[in-house]
Amino acid sequence: VRDIQKTLRFARWHNMRISVLSTGHHMDVRNIADNAVHIVMSNFNEKTLIDAGDDKHIQVGPGQTFGEITDFVQEETYGEWVIATGADSTVGPYGWSTGGGHGYLSRKYGLGADH
Repeated sequence: VRDIQKTLRFARWHNMRISVLSTGHHMDVRNIADNAVHIVMSNFNEKTLIDAGDDKHIQVGPGQTFGEITDFVQEETYGEWVIATGADSTVGPYGWSTGGGHGYLSRKYGLGADH
C-alpha cells in the first residue's frame, strides 16, 4: 500500500495521469494511458471467505481473477457455494462488473451490474 501511496504522490507532484490494471485481461489496451503512471494491482491478491449465518460473501483484492476466486471458493466450501463470474477465468470482479457483468448465470439471474 505504501508503494501505491508514493506512486500517487509522485504522479500528482509531476502532474501525470494514472492508469490502473487489475488482472491483466484487456482486449484493446484502453486501460493504459499514454505518458502516465501505470499501476498494476496483480500483487493485491488476498481473498477471505465470510460465512456468518445469512451473511455469506467473499472479499477479494483487485488482482484476483475469477479462476483463482472460483478455485478458492470450491476448496473452502467443498463445492457448496456457487458464485456469479464472467465466462472467462482471466477476468476479475472489477472488469466483469464495469463491463456489465456477463457470465454463465446471466440468463437466469441477470447481469452482474444489475445486482
